[in-house]
Formats: sequence, structure tokens, C-alpha cells
Amino acid sequence: MSRPKLSAKSLLPAAILSFSMLATMAFAQSQADLNLPATSAAAPAASSSLTKLQVVGFGTGGYSMGACTSITCKTGDTCRCVTGTDTLSGSAGAHGNFSKGTLTETLSLDITTNTLPIGAAGGGCFAIGGNATITVGPTRSPSTADMLISGVSCDVIGSGTGLLVGTYVFTGGTGQFSSVSGSGNFSQSTAIAASGAQSLAFTGGFTP
Repeated sequence: MSRPKLSAKSLLPAAILSFSMLATMAFAQSQADLNLPATSAAAPAASSSLTKLQVVGFGTGGYSMGACTSITCKTGDTCRCVTGTDTLSGSAGAHGNFSKGTLTETLSLDITTNTLPIGAAGGGCFAIGGNATITVGPTRSPSTADMLISGVSCDVIGSGTGLLVGTYVFTGGTGQFSSVSGSGNFSQSTAIAASGAQSLAFTGGFTP
């Protein structure tokens, strides 16, 4: 009896779960390799209106050979820049709707230290972090929510894909998100190329 074929999309959740376990082991060490603003470590204030946030996104992302122009690479280190634009689907109940919104991101990948080597083929995990902006609503008067993202990015050997597993924290916004706060888990799959398919998901607490 022939086995059913598995698509890359069907394997993605399991791959992200596996790498999330690896990322938990490597996360603390990896943060020393990043040169992010001090606010990336700040915890959001507690709020009685905190609700569950669940968002997924699909779009295009890629890796550049040089460091990000907007994020300083740590002196003496070698960095790459990961950028992406994704169309979102999801909400935080009555507190905010992200469906048909757009997330744009700029992340610095520090490839100096292989935080968690994977196998003999040269794969591994590296520190990554940066910022993203969610934009929703009409073009003339959109609402925005700004995020800081920090974690590790691991090669999926043989697939040409990098998996990011980490955390996010909201740092501010405009319009319906002018008082936004909250934090949670962030995962992302990006083609290791100048441009290619990208998917992401983030869940956590959210207060608009």
C-alpha cells in the first residue's frame, strides 16, 4: 500500500514544534549575540483587559548577505538581514481584528556563533531579533501596532528553509492600537533565499 504524500505545509507545524524545544535550550545564550534596544527585554504591564491573541500570516520574505541598515550588528560579528511582508488572519476577540492586515518586519540574524549545531551537514541555530509593524484598516487612516521580536533561527537541513522560534512584545501603536501591550510566542518559516515564501504565527496576551 502506497504512503500518502506529505506537503511542506503539512509538515510545518511539527517542524516548528521540534525546533521550539531546541530553541528553549539555546535561547538564553543566543541573546548575548544580539545588539537590540534595551526595550526588547522589557515586560509588558499587566492589564485586566488582557485577552488571547491568535494570528497567522502568509507572504514573502528573504535573506540579504549584508547586515540590516536599521539594526546595528554587534561589533566584530557577522550579520544577515531577514525581511518580510505577510498578510494576516486572526484577532483578539472584541479587542482587535488583524484579518487582512499586513505585517512588515526587519530582523538581524547573527551568524557568528552556531548556538546549537544540528548534525554533520552544517545546520544550526543562530540568534535573531528585530522589529515588525502590523498595519490594519483603510489606507488613509490605518491603525498600527509595533513589535519587537527575539529568538533563534534554525536551518531545516535540505529544505532551504529557516525556522524562527522566539517571542514578541508590543511596544506601541496608533489608532485602535494606540495603547497596545502584550507579549507571547512567535514562529516563522522563511525561504533561505533573496526572496521566497514565508509563513508565520504568533499567540499570546493582547490589550489594545
